[in-house]
Amino acid sequence: MSGGSMNYLYSKLEYDLESSPFERNTPQREAFWQHMQKVIKALHDIEWVDSCDMSPGDENEAVDACLNSSAFLQGVIAERDVLRQCLDPRQWTNEMSVAWHLAIPDTHAAFKSLIEAAKKADPVTPPPA
Repeated sequence: MSGGSMNYLYSKLEYDLESSPFERNTPQREAFWQHMQKVIKALHDIEWVDSCDMSPGDENEAVDACLNSSAFLQGVIAERDVLRQCLDPRQWTNEMSVAWHLAIPDTHAAFKSLIEAAKKADPVTPPPA
């Protein structure tokens, strides 16, 4: 059989996701969006294998990408790096780094612990804007 073994589910999901007012305004939402793109690719490849348009096993890489996704963690690390750049490097203490890493993967707890550690640090005059 060629095409449509799952009634083009991947295409419907892709269209609905692209045309929805899905806001990607938090690291979690951005990571979820990225994950859904991987799910769409996996659904596409699975459907094509099941429709004999691709060979069995050709879908494995796309499925593995969904199951092994670290997009959320990458988003949190990117957010941390932005915050780190905003702080004067003299303010980024070892205590702040430890507090941040102990609280991951709970982003809210990570930011809270980072702020608390920053409050304990010696005050430093911020660089000129």
